[in-house]
Parts: sequence; C-alpha cells; structure tokens
Amino acid sequence: MTVRVVLAGYGLAGKVFHEPFLRSTPGLDLVGIVRSADVDTMWDLRPDLVVVATPNAAHVPLALDAVRRGVAVVVDKPLGLSVADAEPLVSLAAAEGVPLGVFQNRRWDGDFLTAQHLLRSGALGELVLWESRFERWRPAVGEGWRESGVGGGLLLDLGSHLVDQALVAVGPVVSVHATVRTVRAGATQDDDVQITLTHASGASSLLVATVLASQVGPRFRLLGTSASWVKRGLDGQEAVLRGGLPVVEDGGRLGSDEAWEQLAPRPGDYGAFYAGVAAALATGGPMPVTGEEGLAVLRVLDAARESARADEVVHLR
Repeated sequence: MTVRVVLAGYGLAGKVFHEPFLRSTPGLDLVGIVRSADVDTMWDLRPDLVVVATPNAAHVPLALDAVRRGVAVVVDKPLGLSVADAEPLVSLAAAEGVPLGVFQNRRWDGDFLTAQHLLRSGALGELVLWESRFERWRPAVGEGWRESGVGGGLLLDLGSHLVDQALVAVGPVVSVHATVRTVRAGATQDDDVQITLTHASGASSLLVATVLASQVGPRFRLLGTSASWVKRGLDGQEAVLRGGLPVVEDGGRLGSDEAWEQLAPRPGDYGAFYAGVAAALATGGPMPVTGEEGLAVLRVLDAARESARADEVVHLR
C-alpha cells in the first residue's frame, strides 16, 4: 500500500528537512505541498498522512483537524507550545486510534548515535554528566517567525532537540533548573538558554542553546566513571540538505587527556525517520517518535520555563 502524503508548510522545515525524504521513502507518495496560508485546501488531495511543518503555533490546530478526519499525522518538533496545548491532541489521537508522530530528526545525528553506542557498550563506565550544545553566532536579530512570532525562541526550537536527546539517552527527568534569556538588542524571543536536568538514574544533563557563541563549545561532552567522550562540530546532514558541501565528520575523542583514541564517525540517517513512519503505517506499529514522547519533551520545556521565571529548581512528578 502506498501512503498519500500532503506536506503542510513550506518554509525551512518543509523544504529542507521533510520534502526530500517524503519524495525518496518507499511506500510514501507526496501528492501535494500546501503553504501555511492554504492549508484548508489540502483535504481535497485525500491524504492518508499529513505532515505539519508550519510555524509552531499552528501545529496543534492542524494536527487536531487531521485526527478528527481520521488522517495520520506527523508534526514537526515541538509537538505544541506547551503540555496544555498538546495534551488534548495526544489524548484524541489515542482515543480515535489515529497514528500520531513527532519529527525529531536529530535522534539520527551520527554523533548522537555514537553517544548512544558508547553508553550501551559501557565504554564510559557509569555516566555522570551528559553535556550537549547547539551554539551559533547570530548577534543580529533576523527576520521570520522564529525571531518574532508566537512559539518562536530557542527554548522551543533547539531546546526540543536537546531535551529529546537527553531523555532518549539518559532517561526520565526528576528535576529541572534553567535560565532562559532574551539578550540581543531588539530581540523579542529567547536567544540564550541553559537547562540543567537531574535524571532518575542519578546522572545530570547540561543543555545549552545560544546564538551568541562566536567561539562554540563541544557539541557533546560525556563524563563517565571510566572515560570521557568529547565531540566537536555539528552532524553534517543539515549542511548537505541546505545545498552545501559535505563536511568532514569528527567521531570525537574517547578516553582522558593523558590517553585517548580518535573514534571513526558514525553516519547519520535522517531518512530513517520516514522509513519508520512508512513501516508504522503499513504494519500498525508505533511511530518512530510518538506523541507521548513529544509530550515528555514539552513537560521538561514547561518546567524549564517555570524554573527560569521563578529562579528555582522545578521537580517533576
């Protein structure tokens, strides 16, 4: 069975991260692309699956419309603006038996796959600290909804990736402390974020997203009782999807300052997400990233926002 797919939204996310894989994944047939202003027309195309890649504030309303029509849906991260925003969507999809997935492509970054392998293999010993960063140098405020619109800002944007990866790799979170700041002149959305998580395992996570790093820190720094792993530079898939040249990947250094080994890079695979979506729709299995997992990310982001506002640790139940 071939799944008829409509892509709703054709900004950066739709054009760069969704369309190429919707066109190339066996079992998926991209029958239409509608821009945010024309989403009501997508139902004329009789989709089996709608991919929502609109600005964040429209994620839940469009996904709810799909679920009410019995149409499977994939929502770009974040699933919604908050738990209160997204929870009715997850509940309705479960009650109606409609597949709901969340696009968290950076689970398939090569360096994140390496980090997971190192944790599973025991190469680090017991994990003490998971440090993960998305740092950029953009001192001038840009245009577009991420800089000025409802649902913009780094906490929901890059913070969604950082929190999702920490939950997958390190496990459930019991407490959150964060600073969420708007630093640049003329900025209206948060542009500098630091989140500290305490996990049920006893490990901690330090997550950093900023656009004010003229000199960036390591992408990953994992400290364990037996060894550490430090990885610099971003996974190269985004650069290629944006039309750039492939970058020289770095697998990171494992060991100590006195004795370390350079690891070979693991290849990333963003296409694995939509291969998983096609398999889920064909077999009735779970989406590669579920709505419940999207809610778990929002619970941590909500707590980070609350922590920053009150300047205190927020405990999760």
